[in-house]
Amino acid sequence: MTSLIMRYRVYRNYLALKWLEVFSDRTYLEEKKKRIKFYQQFAKGKSDLFIDVGANIGNRTEAFLALSDRVVSIEPQSFCAKILKLR
Repeated sequence: MTSLIMRYRVYRNYLALKWLEVFSDRTYLEEKKKRIKFYQQFAKGKSDLFIDVGANIGNRTEAFLALSDRVVSIEPQSFCAKILKLR
């Protein structure tokens, strides 16, 4: 049972690193610019508060951070929360 848990943890960490590779892709960067442009219409200044409930891996959170200094992200899934922390 212990070896199964260890294999799961190694695989989970491997997937987290693979997700981080995706974030450096050019198409991802273009999508990021589109998200920032979309959410910019809701932001009035750097002091606005954005709340991302169910943040998943943080795509919207990243856009919110580009627009404001105050962002709260909540993610209940441990795997997604780990990726969110890495980012």
